[in-house]
Amino acid sequence: MMTKERILDVAYSMALSDGFNNLTRDGVAVQAGVAQGTVNHHFKTMDALRNDIVTRAIEQRELSILAQALARGNKVAMTASKALQLEALTSLAQ
Repeated sequence: MMTKERILDVAYSMALSDGFNNLTRDGVAVQAGVAQGTVNHHFKTMDALRNDIVTRAIEQRELSILAQALARGNKVAMTASKALQLEALTSLAQ
């Protein structure tokens, strides 16, 4: 698996288990087994990494990540259909 995909897979799993808002570049690097510079190389900013996580969350209908991203004002999250956004936000209340 390519390093960028591995980093994204690890970050996505961390967002699921630890929360989207709790992601750190250091934490992702440690969990992915790469140097922090490698994360920087593939994802110039944490927003870039978060945007790729949100894109995957939309594709996979992962409501918890999407809801957290919406609450954070993430622009990619706002591209999800209004129905999916509503479903994600409603899931927070349950």
